[in-house]
Amino acid sequence: MTTRTMQRFLVFKQDTGQGVQISVSSQIAAVLAGFESGFGAVAVDVGVSEASHYVDLKSGEPVEYPPRPGPWAVFDFKTLAWVDPRTDSDFASQVRLKRDTLLAECDWTQLADAPLKPEEQAAWKQYRQDLRDMTEQPRFPKVVAWPSAPSAPG
Repeated sequence: MTTRTMQRFLVFKQDTGQGVQISVSSQIAAVLAGFESGFGAVAVDVGVSEASHYVDLKSGEPVEYPPRPGPWAVFDFKTLAWVDPRTDSDFASQVRLKRDTLLAECDWTQLADAPLKPEEQAAWKQYRQDLRDMTEQPRFPKVVAWPSAPSAPG
């Protein structure tokens, strides 16, 4: 009786090279039996996973993904690079959310009984206006210059 050696296989999409699963089997055909057409498999070493590698479609070899620049990044299998799928609207929403939070945190500075000297209250008023004007910056929403908050009353 012949024993077959078990191997690790990276199952991948044949149109992109994207790894979808690691399977262990003695035969590649057994690995692919559970998949519809359009999938391939390549034998891989320990340490290779669908999260860490894709398959180069020209060489058929697993390739480690380059470092991911951020949690927002999506790998583009045409350019073989991480891309930023966020739109200007996404960036604008993030900026406005942070701006609105900063405004809410200093609402108290504009109350008539705020414990501030008139010049301190005026500095806070200017800061709040600068926050509101951020959407008028020339490179908004992808590049914004955040105003500095005045010093806390001491």
